[in-house]
Amino acid sequence: CFMVLASDGLWDVMSNQEVVDMVDEVLTVYEDRKDGPSWEEGGAFQEAAERLTQEAYMRGSTDNIGVCVVAMDS
Repeated sequence: CFMVLASDGLWDVMSNQEVVDMVDEVLTVYEDRKDGPSWEEGGAFQEAAERLTQEAYMRGSTDNIGVCVVAMDS
């Protein structure tokens, strides 16, 4: 369970569903991964935020792009 806090630089070029799908993809990879930063250390959420930022930039966002993916305790 997570929440994405982001500026309109992200939301101008990505839909809610695209953002959820990208974060879910990163979290799934981290669940299957045995090496690298652990899930518990927040590595998956940091990577998801970075990937969303890069994707918004690659899609041509012309506004400020700020992204934070926050883990929610379920």
